[in-house]
Amino acid sequence: MAFILWTGIIISAYYVVQKPGLLNAFTGLADTLWTLTVAGLLLLNAYGFGMRTLQWVGLNSIDSVDRLLLGCGIGLGALGLLGLAFSAAQIASAPILLLFLMGTTVFFVLTGYQQKLRDDLKALAANWNLSFSQYSLFAKFAILLPFFLSFLLTLVPPFEAFDALL
Repeated sequence: MAFILWTGIIISAYYVVQKPGLLNAFTGLADTLWTLTVAGLLLLNAYGFGMRTLQWVGLNSIDSVDRLLLGCGIGLGALGLLGLAFSAAQIASAPILLLFLMGTTVFFVLTGYQQKLRDDLKALAANWNLSFSQYSLFAKFAILLPFFLSFLLTLVPPFEAFDALL
């Protein structure tokens, strides 16, 4: 606990001494938000491709958590192969890939896969809550603390600006 407290003090001192511009912090947060948005769209598309593959193979009746994990894994593999195909055809550029991402997202939203994904994510959350309930409050805190500290580290200035003041 003392190590975590000391690390927090050091990072706070570094942040105060460097005095980064507030606009730089907002730019970093906007980039993080864009990254999370693209990751969410990729998750929906991967789920859609994976579910279509599972339906094609005939695995419609598996458990919702298994369907979510297996479908997303197969879908991410399919998206990787599609990315390889775009690259092999030498048409892999940001606008084309973004257009493909938006087009497949619209297709999967219109066919109702976002609702299926939401239902499967609710089942996964219920499963996690059930398994997470066996831990004490301190253990839950210890599990969630690294994620919180990682988020706080995204708000500090880049490490290239490190100087002798610290």
